[in-house]
Amino acid sequence: MGGQAVVNFDIKFLISNLTRNKQVTNNSEFAYKFMSEPILQTHNLSKRFKKRFAVSELNIEVERSDVFGFLGPNGAGKSTTIRMLLSLINPTSGKITLFGKNLHKHRGELLKRIGGLVEKPDFYGHLSAYDNLKFIGSLYGGVSRSRIEEVLDIVKLKDRMYDKVKTYSHGMKQRLGIAQALIGNPELIILDEPTSGLDPQGMKEVRELIRTLSSEHNITIFLSSHLLYEIELVSNRMAIINKGKLVIQGDVQELLNSGEHRVQIKAEPHEKAEQVIKSLPSVHLVDGTENRNGVIVVYTPFDNIPALNKVLVDNGVSVSAIIPRRSLEDYFLEMTEGASDV
Repeated sequence: MGGQAVVNFDIKFLISNLTRNKQVTNNSEFAYKFMSEPILQTHNLSKRFKKRFAVSELNIEVERSDVFGFLGPNGAGKSTTIRMLLSLINPTSGKITLFGKNLHKHRGELLKRIGGLVEKPDFYGHLSAYDNLKFIGSLYGGVSRSRIEEVLDIVKLKDRMYDKVKTYSHGMKQRLGIAQALIGNPELIILDEPTSGLDPQGMKEVRELIRTLSSEHNITIFLSSHLLYEIELVSNRMAIINKGKLVIQGDVQELLNSGEHRVQIKAEPHEKAEQVIKSLPSVHLVDGTENRNGVIVVYTPFDNIPALNKVLVDNGVSVSAIIPRRSLEDYFLEMTEGASDV
């Protein structure tokens, strides 16, 4: 842990020098490479069980400081991928690169730099949170009292650290599971369904914790979830897989802004607005029950919306509102051809 703190200090020092002068060329190249190099990559990663490929030639890339959402229908290969990333199972072919190094060749070294929470965390119910983390830390050669208190404070359990875990709510146990993943001071955390089974308040607490880990502690998060809106709320980049293969990956907002959007338009006179819209080749008017209460519904690319507004106004239509609506759920269903289970 001390060595990592020195590395972080050196990087800040180098970046500071780069902004104040243009000397120290070798150091600047090192700093740039450190900050720009993907923290996690898979290269044609595949896993076969008997005759079936659960994951097939998967290529994903996670940047440093990402909150990276990992989505796919049930059976798409998400959990299999996570188990390979954590070296719980071996790939059939392909490779995984962590921090620029081959996971297979540097397993012991690299796994010390990541933490993971796979499915439901399991603890000794008759022990306190503090004693559970102390025991887990002993498996890694010991952990200081101050570090245990620090991670329990991060997950907002410090005031309950001496209470037996069997008295904890499900949400508290999930946060303790994240504390367990943090105990080794990792640079990357892999979370598999961290909000599974939580009530709305528990989900909100985990969501806020993920944001805190990313923004305040500079930890990269790889987040698999079946809750699409959770990914939309916390992730900056994402990948969607289906039937073991990558469908798409990229910046969340850029992906959501691509393609056609469902757009609600409030305009008067209503009939004239519809006539103008019908004359536009890049705008598709929705007929039927959706167009009611003075609201017109169309589908059009996001970039067309300003031009659409201008055409309506130029033709004497008074536009009071244009509301584009496209959720991650809409996008996901388009990308996975209607799959509804994630």
